[in-house]
Amino acid sequence: MYRLENVVSDQQKINNSSTKNNYHPVDEIIYKFPLTSLDELNIFGEKIMDNDFRQKMITFLVRLERTTVSDMTRQIMSKVFHNNLLSKFSYSGQKKKMIFSTLNSCALIFETIRTVQNHKNCIDQEILKPMKFYMASVKFREEKKQNKNNNLIS
Repeated sequence: MYRLENVVSDQQKINNSSTKNNYHPVDEIIYKFPLTSLDELNIFGEKIMDNDFRQKMITFLVRLERTTVSDMTRQIMSKVFHNNLLSKFSYSGQKKKMIFSTLNSCALIFETIRTVQNHKNCIDQEILKPMKFYMASVKFREEKKQNKNNNLIS
C-alpha cells in the first residue's frame, strides 16, 4: 500500500511539473492504432477536428520522426493505418477506391511531418510520393505478412 501511494504521489509531481513547463505528456494509449475499419477511421477523423486532440496526436506522431521525410511518412502510415484498411483507398480515388487525400487523417500526416524542425519546409511532393507508394504496395505487404504468419504456424 505504501509503494502505491508513492507511485501516485510521484506521478502527481510529474504531472504538475510538466504542466508548469507547458509540456503535456502524451499517453501511450492516446488512441488505439492501427485503425482497422472505416468506422474507426471516421471516428478518428471526427476526433482530430477537435484542436486539443489534434495537437495531442501531432505530439504523439512527431515521436515517429525519421531522418528523411519519406521514412517518416512511411512510419506514420504504418503506425496509424492497418494494411487492410489502406487497401480500400488510393490517394486520389483511382481504380474505384475511396479517396485518401480528402481525409482529415491525411491532412494530419502533412501537418505532423511539417511540425518537425528538419522537415518544416518540405514540399507536398516529398510527402506524397512515399505516401502514394506505401498505399499502392499495401496489398503485397499484407500478403507477405500473412505468408510469414502461416509459415510460423506450420
